[in-house]
Amino acid sequence: MTRKKSGFSQRSLSIVSLFYLLYLIATRGTEATHQALCALTGHSYPTLHRNLRLLREGCGVDIRSKRQTDNSTYFYIESWGIFTQERFLDTFREKFLDLAIEQAEEKADV
Repeated sequence: MTRKKSGFSQRSLSIVSLFYLLYLIATRGTEATHQALCALTGHSYPTLHRNLRLLREGCGVDIRSKRQTDNSTYFYIESWGIFTQERFLDTFREKFLDLAIEQAEEKADV
């Protein structure tokens, strides 16, 4: 179970986790596969897809998948919706990346 971190509520931690998924898709390129995203976030396959849907419906982010020649599938961002790519990535790295990684590692340990 994730503990409350320095002023962050449980709901805030969930948002950080959601945005960490967006960050990973934006930065991992063809390595943003189902398996990699589940491993890096500590989420199950159904939770991963629920969060992808939240990003699509709640933030207008157009996340697509593409099958590669080796039959693996990766995710990529077609459109950033309510975000701008540069501002999101800079802000997330500066304010939330360390917390998101720590939170994902705790989930993986459980």
